[in-house]
Amino acid sequence: MSDTSAMINAKSPDYLSLAKDLQNQGNIDRAIALYEKAIALNPELFLAYQNLGDIYTDTNQIEQALDYYRSAEKLQPKSWLILQKIGNIFLKKEDFITAGIYFQRSIDLNPNFPWSHHNLGIVMEKLGLLEQAITCYEKVVELHPDFVGGYQRLVTIHEELGNSFQLIKIYQKIIELKPDSWWIYQKLGILLENQGELEGAIAIYEKAIKLNPEKLNIYHKLAKIYHQLNNKSALVETYTKIIELKPDAWQIYQKLAVLLMEQGYFDETIALCEKIIELNDKLPWTYENLGEIFIKQKKWHQAMENLIKSLQYRPDNYFAYQEIANICHHHNQKNEAQMC
Repeated sequence: MSDTSAMINAKSPDYLSLAKDLQNQGNIDRAIALYEKAIALNPELFLAYQNLGDIYTDTNQIEQALDYYRSAEKLQPKSWLILQKIGNIFLKKEDFITAGIYFQRSIDLNPNFPWSHHNLGIVMEKLGLLEQAITCYEKVVELHPDFVGGYQRLVTIHEELGNSFQLIKIYQKIIELKPDSWWIYQKLGILLENQGELEGAIAIYEKAIKLNPEKLNIYHKLAKIYHQLNNKSALVETYTKIIELKPDAWQIYQKLAVLLMEQGYFDETIALCEKIIELNDKLPWTYENLGEIFIKQKKWHQAMENLIKSLQYRPDNYFAYQEIANICHHHNQKNEAQMC
């Protein structure tokens, strides 16, 4: 007997089985036709309605899915799974009140299915009931302790509420589950930094960098802390790393130049200033600092040249005028002094 003949002579349970096979094979149109044939033969065939609801959910045809799920609900009103699926549809429709009612009904029938608690938590978040959402997500991770997504949901809420103590525990749990997640180290580092635990934040940021050595903003966070701690050697090292990753960041060259200049590394500072000029030649600060360095080195011509250049971009620069006058006076260049 051919497959077609078998389908024609089949009873509703046979259609159901054949339809499920086709659904699993991805032959959705034929599966739908057979499910509908099975329902025509037996309008109380619960699984046919449920499976058709699943098909239409997967193809994002949520109104058709809802119709089939509700037909299934009429047949088995105490099916926790159908109630959960209907809740999911109303969640997609952003009917949060109705979704929450269905999720709670599902939980009442089966309190051990973590996804019902998870999706009820989403509903509570959407309704602004954050404490209730926390209760839902805590139940999720109780039932499914390795589910990182549940902890991530808790992170979002506790961050919004500013619950630092809870956040530290959750971050540590996520790190335990996913020790290669650089982003959670970064979050923990930010929290410690905000609490003033700077050394602890440094240690955590360094772990994040080991996992993601090209994440620029972590270096910037480290630089901020090193600046607060006045740790100039670490700050120089951090700025140098940022420049390696972003060689066109003239602002970082500028910060590094200030540090090196303060420490008396004039040749290195000059090289950095020249690089800054290549990237942005309209910064009066750069020429002013070159002028200052050349004065210290008693290279008067180069000093004068750069101080005059700084005035092109900042005509009200009193420091530059003063230094130019000092140079002119030092060399008794009266004409130039008068011009200044």
